[in-house]
Amino acid sequence: MNFTDCFIATVENQAPSMESLEFLAKFKEENPSEYVLNLISLINNKDISYKVRIGAIKSLSIPIKSSRRIGSNEPGFEEERNQIYMTLEPYLQQNDEFDKACRSSLTNCLINVSEGYFRAFISNFVQKFHENTNVPLMLGIILDVFNLSSYILPVSCIEIFYNII
Repeated sequence: MNFTDCFIATVENQAPSMESLEFLAKFKEENPSEYVLNLISLINNKDISYKVRIGAIKSLSIPIKSSRRIGSNEPGFEEERNQIYMTLEPYLQQNDEFDKACRSSLTNCLINVSEGYFRAFISNFVQKFHENTNVPLMLGIILDVFNLSSYILPVSCIEIFYNII
């Protein structure tokens, strides 16, 4: 049994097997970082069905929001967040179900990040701003993060964002 087969079976079958569900739950609990990397692999695989890729995008936030989520202090986690962002960013301007799922997952990935990571994200945001990316979309994502987590983010992060604008 492997992650890809179980995930595809779970998304595409209206009544997935208990074996697949249990495998995925155990995998997520024991290896949340690897779970995220497997989801990224599914999202990037153009041979995988649209439905499964959307399911993988929506599932990115599950290990992050779970009780045994990947901690922001866990070694290598910021690299995984970068991979998540780099994977989702190209889909953010599609104006379809892909972009809605990406925006939601990206927002969940940015909640509860360290101040240093948030500063780096804002710096990347400014770079995208200068590259004439879809600025309202990027502003919307940042504002979603603020609306959902401003009580968690250090005041200095919020000040940085407003000084940039």
